[in-house]
Amino acid sequence: MDALELSTVVYCPPSEVYDFLREFTAYEQYSDYVKRVRRSGDGDVGSRYEITVQWWRLSYTVTPRVTALDPPKRIDWRVVDRVQAEGYWAVEPLPDEAVPADREHATRARLRIEFVQSSLSNGVSGLPPLVPFDRILKRVTPVAKREIDAVFRRAVADLEGEEREVEVEYHRKPDVLA
Repeated sequence: MDALELSTVVYCPPSEVYDFLREFTAYEQYSDYVKRVRRSGDGDVGSRYEITVQWWRLSYTVTPRVTALDPPKRIDWRVVDRVQAEGYWAVEPLPDEAVPADREHATRARLRIEFVQSSLSNGVSGLPPLVPFDRILKRVTPVAKREIDAVFRRAVADLEGEEREVEVEYHRKPDVLA
């Protein structure tokens, strides 16, 4: 499996970050490309989400399901449709010496996604005939990188109550995002 792992620091207590990440339906307001997020369930184990992403003439709906919760540390999920993917959100309090003097808390929010790259094209509709998915993926990559930064920046602003520069650290990324 390929993997993407990235994180950022949020100046909020871990429990606030965890609760925010669990309220997955709010994500559509952070992305120009996420058109709809619907949740079946209350956010507990077994809850399913339908996330519809649109870019150019492409449309994709992915359906992750919450597989485990460890409040306020981790939310595990697995995609239950044709895409082979799973991952987690981890919430990690930083040590006191890593908290800036003007802040009370510092928490690292980490997203890890493991996937089978060849399964990504399974649910995409609107793909022009005879256009290889790899070619589309190369065109989407720069958009995806910009969008990741924007989503993290907007989400952190909501959590902290003000906008600021947010550094997204890539711990691991697949060759397609290199």
